[in-house]
Amino acid sequence: MSSFYTTLLGLPKAPAPNDDISRIKGSCSDEVKQACVNALAHYGVGGPGVYGNEFTRHLTLVCADVRPRMFAPEGTEKRGLEAEVTFEIEVYPSMLNAMGSIGGGCLCHLLEICTWGSWYAIAAVTGVDPAGISQALELKFYAPAFIGMKLAIVSTSMTAKGKLVFGRAEVRGAGLCH
Repeated sequence: MSSFYTTLLGLPKAPAPNDDISRIKGSCSDEVKQACVNALAHYGVGGPGVYGNEFTRHLTLVCADVRPRMFAPEGTEKRGLEAEVTFEIEVYPSMLNAMGSIGGGCLCHLLEICTWGSWYAIAAVTGVDPAGISQALELKFYAPAFIGMKLAIVSTSMTAKGKLVFGRAEVRGAGLCH
């Protein structure tokens, strides 16, 4: 067991809505699922007064998979592992912009937090510590999300070799995944 994995398991247990890992689907072990929700609660959500806490604390991990890599760039081998995690969240009033749809800044913050989910899952399995990774976000908006809508944020690690980690995340209507 890697020291990073031990660190994730040693974090305080995640509070509701992520306090019952038996509800989380996917191929990851219960220990890996627990490590992921602990990391989400500790690093992603933080406590009261932390930016975004009022909405990120409602993120629920619903699926965590680590599997053999399915796709690889042209000319490379399809080897190694990839992780895919799915979070769900309902759109709350504090997430809205003046037009009544989810604000771009709020969505960027949710994507930033959720992208780490797949990295924590792959780190828990491989022992590669993703700390120190920087993120660059490229966003494309296709349709607005309004109050009461349930969203699924799907994060996939695309590459995890050494300290090079590349991932992607997309937002869908909940229930459209798996």
